[in-house]
Amino acid sequence: MFSSLDADERIWLGVGNSFTDRWIAENPKDYARYIRVRSTAAAIEAARYPRSLEQSQGEFLSADPSDVDWFQQGLESITSPLLVLIGNQERPRIRRGAEHVAATVPGANLLVVEDAGHNAYFQRQDILVEAIRNTVAGARTI
Repeated sequence: MFSSLDADERIWLGVGNSFTDRWIAENPKDYARYIRVRSTAAAIEAARYPRSLEQSQGEFLSADPSDVDWFQQGLESITSPLLVLIGNQERPRIRRGAEHVAATVPGANLLVVEDAGHNAYFQRQDILVEAIRNTVAGARTI
């Protein structure tokens, strides 16, 4: 069975490139808080629902054609305003997924945040807040 702890008994966090090295150096307290919260959440999740890494990835990476069709149809049926926000240093697989969502959902907007990793929303809260405000303002005029 997969453990949430790695060989050094640290909490395993499944997403790399969460933050840029520069942001970590400039925001050590925020980074430490994030890791504490994220590690606790990962540990609770692993304890409540033990599963292998393969099982965990399978929850998000199904290649079953019916799952793919169901997901695609779901995206195409979204009618709410959608903002997809990613960092420019995001992993390629995740970036491709975000780009697909933004291209598939009618009227969705993709915002790629410069000098940000997987947690662009956390690194650049100023950009996130402005983007949400613009999205909501645009939705009001429709």
